Amino acid sequence: MSMLPGESARLPDGEGVVLPRPIAVRPDAIDAVSTEWLLTNGIGGFAMGTLLGVPTRRYHGLLVAAMRPPIDRIVALHSMDELVVIDRGSAAERRTNLTRFHFEDARERPRAHPALVGFERGAQCVWRYLVDGVTIEKRLHLFHGRNAVEIRYSVRAPGRRVRLHLRPLVALRDFHSLRRKATPDASVGAVDGTVINATGGAFECRRIGMGVVVVSEHRGLVITSDAPRFRTDQAWWTGLRYEREQDRGQDFVEDLWTPGEFTIDSQGMDHATTATVYATVDARPADTPGEDVQRRSARLRSMVEGVTRGVAHGDSTGAPTGLEAPTLTAVERLCAAGDEFVVPRGGSAADAYGHPGLTVLAGYPWFADWGRDSMICVPGLLIDTGRLGDAHAVLMTFARHIRDGVIPNRFDDHGGEAHYNTVDASLWFIHAVGELARAMGEPGGAGAPIDPMLVDACVEIVNAYTRGTHAGPATREAPGAAGDLSDAPTGQIRVDPTDGLVVAGDAETQLTWMDARRDGVSFTPRAGKAVEINALWYNALRLYEGWLAELRGDEAARRIGRLADRARESFNRRFWCDACGHLHDVVDGEGGDDPACRPNQIFAVSLPNPVLDEARWPAVLQVVHERLWTPVGLRSLAPGHADFKPRYDGDLQARDAAYHQGT
Repeated sequence: MSMLPGESARLPDGEGVVLPRPIAVRPDAIDAVSTEWLLTNGIGGFAMGTLLGVPTRRYHGLLVAAMRPPIDRIVALHSMDELVVIDRGSAAERRTNLTRFHFEDARERPRAHPALVGFERGAQCVWRYLVDGVTIEKRLHLFHGRNAVEIRYSVRAPGRRVRLHLRPLVALRDFHSLRRKATPDASVGAVDGTVINATGGAFECRRIGMGVVVVSEHRGLVITSDAPRFRTDQAWWTGLRYEREQDRGQDFVEDLWTPGEFTIDSQGMDHATTATVYATVDARPADTPGEDVQRRSARLRSMVEGVTRGVAHGDSTGAPTGLEAPTLTAVERLCAAGDEFVVPRGGSAADAYGHPGLTVLAGYPWFADWGRDSMICVPGLLIDTGRLGDAHAVLMTFARHIRDGVIPNRFDDHGGEAHYNTVDASLWFIHAVGELARAMGEPGGAGAPIDPMLVDACVEIVNAYTRGTHAGPATREAPGAAGDLSDAPTGQIRVDPTDGLVVAGDAETQLTWMDARRDGVSFTPRAGKAVEINALWYNALRLYEGWLAELRGDEAARRIGRLADRARESFNRRFWCDACGHLHDVVDGEGGDDPACRPNQIFAVSLPNPVLDEARWPAVLQVVHERLWTPVGLRSLAPGHADFKPRYDGDLQARDAAYHQGT
């Protein structure tokens, strides 16, 4: 994004600073159709679109509501059609659409708007238009903790007669799907006259004051405004084309429904004329947008203070770090961006008192919470920002769902049973518990987690991996003692008794993070003993050993220590590849040992308890830097490999085939 001239990176003093600080963009300096913005509401819902306003994804919408936070998300209010009429009624009348759409049958698909002169994204999104001397500002606010959006329009047109037509376009459908007009329009009535009609067999509309309630498939959306007029004009808008969906080889055409339009007039006065459109699937928030912004700003400020007081640098003294203003601004933005992903999770994640649990979404717009991603994020996202209570809450959410030593790979989008197809999420869980214990300053070299439930979860994980467990339906096998490998373990996840290393997966399962699979084809088969899994396993054993020494005595700790010693000796003997000068990616796989140069080997030197002999660290770091490093991260496969794919694009099949093969 291009910054507007004069934007300062200096951190002003005082409590009046609103965070996140806006980022301003010049629309004429970028591709305004490809540049996307995102606002989130703290419970899994969001608003998202392109800077130009052209929806290019099925996930774009002004209110994407989480009906059962953070899941069951629907595109409720899709967009607003905004038409400005200047000098109306005169020979010089000029009509300009502020919103742009791409239609299936259109010859031209606009990629710029000459009237759009400014955009900024901070706590709100703001668009500024200049049309024939008339200034129009649109300000979008997504309420935190609510499925509600407010769009405020301001028109300044001294000496001009201006009318603004605002037409809401409604989808009210699952955010993964698309809506199509299925049946002819059919007008219906009601005894009290409140039902206007049901359109296309999909929507029912009721007038409420200056607005409407739109209902479809038991989902309701309330749209109101302080504009002086609302005109009922129900219709289907058909054939909207989403170019990003088309590029991905998916269905890309949608039909939307509109209940009517609001209008506001500016009579040429010097002051601005304003109007607000409000949409919600919840009860109306008690706070104003300004109060909502200030409350979230205070939360973000406390996170920034946590970092600047030294938490992120391992300094528990609370001494200021002396960060320069540009660095502080970057910290602000990182804290604000990270907080977008931390959301409550209700249902079975709630505690004994019914309070919602906490979780971390894996990404917007389409991901819910994934165990692997959440556990990897906890140290940087929550612990290093001083949010130790939130870190504990996230760990407890996943501990409550542990099954046979496996935490969920992901939760279902619609509230169904969690999915457990993962080998590494549970090991990342132990790592995150260790980082929390370290931050809390517990005694002992590795620290000791305070909550017994977290201790019990770690015990269950180590025991289950040692005896063998399944990444699927519960087996409910009787637990054995960790460290006892006298009987050959069974299951999709197990410790090999011959070398103490973890083996996982088969031809039908993808249990590591390189899990792309489509139409029965696994694009990166890694069944066997994967390098990062065994680095994580060793790290988990050493952490567990330290906790046992603190909590249960030396004998239990020694048993785990012997298991860790064996795993380390086997790892260094089995994984090092003399011929290639780095670590194998997988040993004992279905095709034997795999010498592919992948970034997974970096975990053998980067975890708190590195499994690789220190003498070999420089070689691993050098090969990763020389063959995998890019300015934006590490490649998933080194160039030159037969399976290397330099680009991630095309349809779903092509993208999945390239997902972990170089990009």
